[in-house]
Amino acid sequence: MIEKRRSDRLLADALLEAVIVLQPDNSVDWCNQVARALFHVESATVHGSSISDLIPDSALEVLLEKKEEGPIEIVSPVDLNSRLSICVRPYDCDSKLLLIKNITHTVHLEAMRQDFVANVSHELRTPLTVFHGYLDLLIGTPDVSIDKLLEILHQMAGQAERMERLVEDLLLLSKLESVEPDVSKHAPINIHVLLKE
Repeated sequence: MIEKRRSDRLLADALLEAVIVLQPDNSVDWCNQVARALFHVESATVHGSSISDLIPDSALEVLLEKKEEGPIEIVSPVDLNSRLSICVRPYDCDSKLLLIKNITHTVHLEAMRQDFVANVSHELRTPLTVFHGYLDLLIGTPDVSIDKLLEILHQMAGQAERMERLVEDLLLLSKLESVEPDVSKHAPINIHVLLKE
């Protein structure tokens, strides 16, 4: 049993996620290096303390009381500009495992994407308004002079180019979001060797 816990902890220390093991009373039994760095704590100081001392967030308390797995998103207690995603998993009889990811970058990218789409939507209204205005003018006054007609067509052509650039930007965004990551840059890990070490 002790050897299994030791190998579990070695494996947890190799993960990129923060891992915290909770005892049945929700006190901290152990946390990996990523968790210690994320919450700016030492293993000795956090052992035995309540998880609510480390992460004082009511959403986590509700998650633990309801015995749900999550995930939930919270603001980091040590950095108000950071967002964390927390999942709870059952572990070793009555214990629980908290898996915590720093999702600040993902949240920031999503906010940027939403802003971009909102801005493009707003920018598309201007050329469409110009088009509607000129079309209404042309329909309402069929005897427009050639010079005025050429001026209107040049204006509409400029607005059409503007819309084309905006649509190209939207297509590029869609393409960037749908591209799969290049897994050739990742190296496989021999778990057997890692556990032996």
